[in-house]
Amino acid sequence: MHDSRFSSHWIRRMAALAIFGAVISPGPLDSAPPEAASDFEWLRHARVFIVDGYTYPLSPRIEFDAEKLAQTMVSMHANVLRMATSGNYWFIPGTQFETAPDLGQRDLLAEAVAACKPRGIRVVPYVRTGGSVAAEIVKPEWAYRATPDGEIPVRWDLGARRSAFCWNTGYRAAFLDLIEKLVTRYDIDGIYFDAWKLFYRFRSPHVCYCDGCRKGFRRATGLELPYRPDPTQYTGAQRQVIDLYHDWYREEMVEIFRQTKRTIRAHRNIPLIFNLNHARFIRGTTFTDPRIVEESDAFLYEMSRTMLERVEGTSLAISHGLAVWPYSDAYHGYPRIGFYRYGRRQHLYATMAFGGSPTLYHTYFFVDHPEARAPVQEAFGVFARNEKRVAGFRPRPFCAVVWNDLDPPGHARQGHLWNYNARLNSSGAFAACLDRHIQVTSLLKEDLGSAERLSRYEVLYLPDICMLSDRQVETIRQFVWQGGGLVMTYATSLYDASGRRRQDFSLAELAPVRPVEPNAATREKMAATTVFGGTWDVYFRARPGQSVLSPPLADRLMPATPYQPVAPRPGGRVVADVVLGWESEALFPALVVSRYGKGKVAYVSGALGAMYRQTHLRELADLIADVVRWVSPRGLPYEIDAPTGLMANMTARGGTRVLHLVNWTGSRTERPMQNAYYVPPVRDVHIRYRLPHGKSLGAVRLFVPAPSRHHVEKGILHIELPEVDAYQGVVIELD
Repeated sequence: MHDSRFSSHWIRRMAALAIFGAVISPGPLDSAPPEAASDFEWLRHARVFIVDGYTYPLSPRIEFDAEKLAQTMVSMHANVLRMATSGNYWFIPGTQFETAPDLGQRDLLAEAVAACKPRGIRVVPYVRTGGSVAAEIVKPEWAYRATPDGEIPVRWDLGARRSAFCWNTGYRAAFLDLIEKLVTRYDIDGIYFDAWKLFYRFRSPHVCYCDGCRKGFRRATGLELPYRPDPTQYTGAQRQVIDLYHDWYREEMVEIFRQTKRTIRAHRNIPLIFNLNHARFIRGTTFTDPRIVEESDAFLYEMSRTMLERVEGTSLAISHGLAVWPYSDAYHGYPRIGFYRYGRRQHLYATMAFGGSPTLYHTYFFVDHPEARAPVQEAFGVFARNEKRVAGFRPRPFCAVVWNDLDPPGHARQGHLWNYNARLNSSGAFAACLDRHIQVTSLLKEDLGSAERLSRYEVLYLPDICMLSDRQVETIRQFVWQGGGLVMTYATSLYDASGRRRQDFSLAELAPVRPVEPNAATREKMAATTVFGGTWDVYFRARPGQSVLSPPLADRLMPATPYQPVAPRPGGRVVADVVLGWESEALFPALVVSRYGKGKVAYVSGALGAMYRQTHLRELADLIADVVRWVSPRGLPYEIDAPTGLMANMTARGGTRVLHLVNWTGSRTERPMQNAYYVPPVRDVHIRYRLPHGKSLGAVRLFVPAPSRHHVEKGILHIELPEVDAYQGVVIELD
């Protein structure tokens, strides 16, 4: 009887949530004019310093001087302080949480507010949200219990023995009491939560056996929580109960978040910011709940890795209309010294250029090391002086590259030298567009079902997006029929939404090709020319008379990638073929184009993104650029003659455009968290910007004073920059 009641109840609840999920997608980026931006617009151009509770100057002992830090922030053009209220211990008095042993009568948040607010610096307190703290201060009645007999796990992390909390204990009331005190006692500008993460520091299978969880779950479902010492030994029925517990716990946490928000907004109209960790979790359910993302005002990425990851992830957030605070520094073990210089500076420029608010982790060492301030001071200073051309500006939508990290079974390949999989294909496609100075943003695969969201873009790029639902296929069809450009590569749409391979492309109505099964002789040739996971003496070659690919691609062999055997459909025009080095006969089509309704479609049979990501071959990026140009209904919005290391992003507000140029020529072989000691300037940069129909040029200005020349010829604005050092912002004012 309990199981039947529970099942019916849960089906109704999950159905309601499914409907909710269908209507909570964020509004369009341009749904309101920038002039009507919310009071929280400052979240989008914050320059954030962090004082963290797990490191210097608050741990292992307190060495904090708020006045000196505020003076330092002013000198470095930082405008927001994220100040710890907790870490291994807490740093404000008068709550139910135990304070640091050497805190005494101090209130560090009050000190930070007193020093920062008169100087125009906003203060956002950091609040531990679940997770773990120093084990010796975790009250047993608040603790996560890993077993029915009450085991409280202890682990080493960030220099301390730590244990985790459970929301279904007295910790919940203590947390809400803390929030009440923060918003009533302190003049704060927002609250940062680290993090609304499900089962934060819980062991697999992520079940807590505290009294609150056991009794609460029993009341909701009539079921008992199962337990096995070996997590691999649960029965199928027990795993179903655990799944139901996860759903129940998720609802508990969402309600706690909403109660927290109600408490805050009852006293202050301030934003809620939280640590989402990575771009992939915007719509995912593994890290947090999508409702928490939707109902928050901004979030932080822990993106202190490659420049590509930074730009791709930041653009993904901005494309969803969300404010994002990416870490722009590395997690390293040297908080008292400064050694990240040009790498940090360029990451700061890139974060701001692509619409994020850079967030520096280790900052207090700047207080006693003025000589280390210059790179941050420079980058922050440029954007502080030009803030009127940053506030309210949003990236111009043009080409959306779909972000993906999920392969259908058996599709991904790992070779001796070359690999190909979903993440390599999508990140490589984004990198190629970035390197060829195409106005690009990242888009979630889940967004392919939203006609409104796709309508903002002129070009949709599906880099080996294998699995598509019927709804996504129909939305893409409408997008192209109404005039959008579509680029699809390799096995895009060859699998259904559950990962089963289809007999034909689900985009067959649009795709100018059909998959074919090679005959025995051709299979032999393919096997003989597949080496180390890539192709061997195999090339792409343009057909004579085609107009899609431009010289020099049109005039010579191009490097081939692993490819999908296809044949053209009626109406499909073969532009290039897969050829063997010793034969002139075409093996399969490599590039086929067609028209559909008012739009254009290009299919590339090769895994271009994955191979470009691993080789950085210029010809592969040029091929992508030519294809994007051809399918675009109006051509590229701008073109730039410059090395691939000069990254570009155009933002707009009203009649003003800003083309941000970030130099990353010095680190083309970068690896995660590596330093850069030299960034050579880029010389002789030539920009061609197509003026919008009916508009004329008002003026051209620069963020960084430098020599420049410009003129308009046949509706094209030509701008020449003799040199771009670290960064340049080109302002184009239209009449």
